[in-house]
Amino acid sequence: MAEHLVYGRSDWEQPLTHQGSVEADSPEAARAAALERFGPDWVELTVFPADAVVWVLREERS
Repeated sequence: MAEHLVYGRSDWEQPLTHQGSVEADSPEAARAAALERFGPDWVELTVFPADAVVWVLREERS
């Protein structure tokens, strides 16, 4: 299983914001898990593998 980050917005005027993450074996499973966890009430909801992120700046958690 891989971690997938979930970003969404409920209005087109809002920026995409991090909603949380889901664990899944495939993009299709991640999509289904995100819909189950966060529901369908979004104008845009996206999910992508956490290991695909290329961080430019990131503070370490303390």
